[in-house]
Amino acid sequence: RGNTDRSSLRIRNSPKFRRDVQRKDRSTLNASRRLGTAQVVFDYVPDHEKPDHQYLIAKKDKSRRKTLEQRYMDDEIDLQTYGDQRDPERKEKRLAAEAVYPLPEKLFRCVVCNEPDRANIKCMECANRACRDCMYAKFINAKDDRAFVLLHHIYCLKLGEPILHKSKHGKAAKKDETAKH
Repeated sequence: RGNTDRSSLRIRNSPKFRRDVQRKDRSTLNASRRLGTAQVVFDYVPDHEKPDHQYLIAKKDKSRRKTLEQRYMDDEIDLQTYGDQRDPERKEKRLAAEAVYPLPEKLFRCVVCNEPDRANIKCMECANRACRDCMYAKFINAKDDRAFVLLHHIYCLKLGEPILHKSKHGKAAKKDETAKH
């Protein structure tokens, strides 16, 4: 830094510098005298006397990166970590096998009552879900016999209750079966 200051003073006081500045950079120096002078002086300093930036001076780590096998041989990682890093797919399989079952299932918004984080029974046709209470109320304990398949028709597609035609033969067949037992 001291050499740069001395050489910049020497350059600034030299007649050649003054003549060049007067000729080329008069407008720049008048606009911002201090900044313009510093830039021009820095340009006149010889390259071997200019200070380097810190990132150019900093020492870089020249040691090459160790391979996975070298890290294992140097006891930096254990055999489990070595295997996991070498084969990530095998790691995923191992973690899945070590998991405790049954895994908790994420709860969804119920398509029937629209309550958040309650539903876990999936519709057979789409990704919508219904909660247990709604399934019992609408399908299992309902006064008329409804099939679970109607969940998609009524609630997912929002088509409403289907028009069911009552068959005389269907009722008669049920009565005959109950009479036999």
